[in-house]
Amino acid sequence: MKYDVIISFRGKDEYGLSAPEAALAAEIKKGLEAEGLRVLSEDAPGLDEARVMLALAAGREVFRTDGLLSRWKGFAGAGGELIMVCRYLYPEELPQEFRQQKYVDAGKVGYMRTLLSEVRAALKESTESSMGEAEEQAQEAPAAEKEAAAPKPTEAAGAPETAKVPEPAKTSEPAIASEPAKAPGTASPKEAAGIANLMLAAREKLEDGMYFKAGLLADSIIKQHPDYAPAYVLKLLAKMNFRNENELTGSKKVFETEPEWQSATEHATQSQKQIYEAFLAKAKENRFDAEQNEIYERGRKLYMDAKTKVELDAAKAEFTKIPGYRDSEQMLSACEDAKKNIDYREAEKLVNEGLYEKAAKAFKALGEYGDAPARAEQCTAMIRIHKNQIKQERANKWYEARTILISLLIVAALIAAPICYVQYIKPGRDYKKALRMMDDGSYTDARDQFVKLEDFKDSREMVKECDYRAAGKYLQEGRYLQAYFLYESISGYKDASTIASENENILKTLDDWEIGGRVELGIYPKDSGKRELYSSVSFELDTKNVEWGGGTGSASQYPTGVINLYDRVKNTEGAEPISWIILDRFADGTALLISEYALDAKPYGTEQFTANWATSSVRIWLNDEFYRYAFEDVPGGVIRKTGINVETNTSYSYTVEDKVYLLSSSEIGKYKKTLGTLACSATGYAKYKGASVDAAGMASWWLRSEGYSLYYVKNDGTAVRVTLQKDATEQTQDDRCVRPAILVDTYLAGSAVN
Repeated sequence: MKYDVIISFRGKDEYGLSAPEAALAAEIKKGLEAEGLRVLSEDAPGLDEARVMLALAAGREVFRTDGLLSRWKGFAGAGGELIMVCRYLYPEELPQEFRQQKYVDAGKVGYMRTLLSEVRAALKESTESSMGEAEEQAQEAPAAEKEAAAPKPTEAAGAPETAKVPEPAKTSEPAIASEPAKAPGTASPKEAAGIANLMLAAREKLEDGMYFKAGLLADSIIKQHPDYAPAYVLKLLAKMNFRNENELTGSKKVFETEPEWQSATEHATQSQKQIYEAFLAKAKENRFDAEQNEIYERGRKLYMDAKTKVELDAAKAEFTKIPGYRDSEQMLSACEDAKKNIDYREAEKLVNEGLYEKAAKAFKALGEYGDAPARAEQCTAMIRIHKNQIKQERANKWYEARTILISLLIVAALIAAPICYVQYIKPGRDYKKALRMMDDGSYTDARDQFVKLEDFKDSREMVKECDYRAAGKYLQEGRYLQAYFLYESISGYKDASTIASENENILKTLDDWEIGGRVELGIYPKDSGKRELYSSVSFELDTKNVEWGGGTGSASQYPTGVINLYDRVKNTEGAEPISWIILDRFADGTALLISEYALDAKPYGTEQFTANWATSSVRIWLNDEFYRYAFEDVPGGVIRKTGINVETNTSYSYTVEDKVYLLSSSEIGKYKKTLGTLACSATGYAKYKGASVDAAGMASWWLRSEGYSLYYVKNDGTAVRVTLQKDATEQTQDDRCVRPAILVDTYLAGSAVN
């Protein structure tokens, strides 16, 4: 076939504009082609064939496009592998005929990795299915006879995503493979189906960040079948707070010594062991890469901070440990150059002290570094002059004086030549270049050039001119907050102060974004009448057939007990605009906001003895469910991502990017004056969700925490710190509230902010 994958989507929406699927298609095509796949991107049915079709849907309205749906149904009906790639759509929102297809949520972070895994698995299945039935039976007959005596678990379950058969699609009915899944030991078909569904449910909990519940499901499988290897893998993922095996490969922690991993390898079949070994090798490779990067960054910091040759040698020692990694070889050369620069400055010091012989030796030792050879010749000339002075001591004084004077003039000319170039010729060229950049509108580059020139001509004044022109450009573009800060920074230059204090657009923007003021952005339930963010329907399955959503399924296909079949529908009844307090505004045109009220009650996390922000359940909830619900109708770009440095309990730290986050204890101290009080009242909805309030309706609320310390604000407005070694259950308290914080672009906010 000419192509591996066809991306099928609608190019135009009902208004004739570019559909949102078009941008998603371009993004996916680029990602798949980077992996070496042959991809056809089409917005209308074509004649080209492929093994896999990706059906893109970014809203329910796509299912009103009859020609597109016929294309999808025909492809799947002809035996092709159809994968539904959806954004803003849950599996239960798909038409019934597409719910049995594989599903990938393109709204999740890292979805491309999951999609690539599904495509590769589909291509593999398509290739294997082309084998003749007789040949396949002949190859598998011995294995089938062997398995008949002692069935084993389906090897794909629980294996790393990069090497496993894709999980069943998320539908309202259990997805059962074309062949019955083999359960451990001598499990009956009913037990095998129950285990398959428990495994599927556990994986869904992992993907949703519900690690504790996923761990309970894995434990229930292990309790019934202690020799089922994939269940131990899922339990390890839940323990380490990872959504899937691919995330585990990036873990810096050595997990192969964990009892869950050892149990998995102990009970695994031979083919499973090969998969696990390959997976472990990849994890070790990633850890090795991380170690090399850590050494590189340590060496780079030593180099940047070095002031002596000893310190530069320390930096070199680090880069020597990682030959060939990134630009380590160039950094080694840079360290050597820096050491020579130190020697060069020492040689110049000897010249200034009149020690020309030592200076000449020092310059010669530098070899071809810079103008060291020329400087060595200058020192040699000075030495000859002094020797001539000694020889001519008894000569005529006038002749001696004239000779010395001529020699000194020659030496002065030799010394003055490089000084003249450094002090006059090169700065003059750079000055003209900066003027050209400023005239071309490259104000930032021109400003940097003038800053380097320091006192050359009127460079300091031209720095202000660059800022003045850049502020004028911001004013024309409507970026009034950036213009204001820039005019303020050059107060007194031309009419900058007048514009900053009198321009109507600037004054209106400062008034709209006044620190301590209020704005409304997004929605969230506020009263106590609304019970849930999404409506859901649940059923208790028994031995009778169950009918729901147009489909039927036998209760024997499900685990015993109660399961929830639900259709997620966003419930906006009772939702009101969120009121935010403006805490700060910045020169880049952004403003920091915090919710005026405590909006919901949530635990901080579930992991014992750590309050790491990056892996906390409240962070996942804020940037997933809360963000989707509250800001669905807010234009993209209004809410900026914020880099947050995560300090662990070791010397290791890293940065995560969040659109919604919690303030830290230090930030609360900074903005306490703006808030007036840290005491915060809870909404009726937060009270319904379990918020504990005092007689005045004030609730306690979480702060961003790190390491073994947990921070929150009490009902009376007092910020407290708790050490988790003393009480590890503190972060599981679900009666404390959440006050989200966001960074917004004031220019892009526009009509989205009330």
